[in-house]
Amino acid sequence: MSKLKTLLEYQTVDIGLRRALLEIEKHPDKENLAKTKQAFEDAKRALTSAEEEATRHVEFFDEAQREVPPLLKEAAALSEKLEKTPDTSIDERIALTKQLEDIKERLSKFESRLADKKSKGQRAVQKFLQAQQQGVKLKDDYGKIKAKFDDYQKAAEPKIIAAKTKLAELKKNVDGQLLEKYLALIASNKFPPVVEAKSTDGGKSYSCTGCGLALSHSSKAQVLDCGNSQCDNDNCKRMIYLVK
Repeated sequence: MSKLKTLLEYQTVDIGLRRALLEIEKHPDKENLAKTKQAFEDAKRALTSAEEEATRHVEFFDEAQREVPPLLKEAAALSEKLEKTPDTSIDERIALTKQLEDIKERLSKFESRLADKKSKGQRAVQKFLQAQQQGVKLKDDYGKIKAKFDDYQKAAEPKIIAAKTKLAELKKNVDGQLLEKYLALIASNKFPPVVEAKSTDGGKSYSCTGCGLALSHSSKAQVLDCGNSQCDNDNCKRMIYLVK
């Protein structure tokens, strides 16, 4: 039982340390940091997307500035030619009119696309500004949450360091085989790995307080004789001790 007593001391410190580390891991501020970081990355992507969209619209406006003036000039020349040369042949006038209609159609398409691009460009700029503002806010929020979480971690650090130091000291005196079983149970997510045997009928029978299963006759005999045994439940297998 003395070996198990040392392991129980080890378990008390170990479970306390694991809980402290889990509290840090599951702390709301840590989760908020992850969410804020993700939202910031989303805002960055939205900013890039809006910028790329606005760039495409600007490129079209540049194209229109290059293409439209020559078309207007050509259309004016064709109109003038039609007005000042009434004696040209019908076929030639038809050809000139066809050219003029083609130019007008191209100009009409430019006009329609310009109106569409202007509307989309305004929306892209609005998206860009919104994403930019959101990014600034999220960056500020992230800094505040991180500062708060860092303070929390610093406050918890002395307790964690003390527990790790104590655990290292206790480990030197823990029986190797018992520690191996203990760590195997920890790896199987059995918390706590070492539990007390309890009786509700004055010692006629005992059960594992880890899973509640009644001990077999052999396990009961062992725990009564040696002060410790192992749960018979294959899904438990916790180490069991008896306080006498």
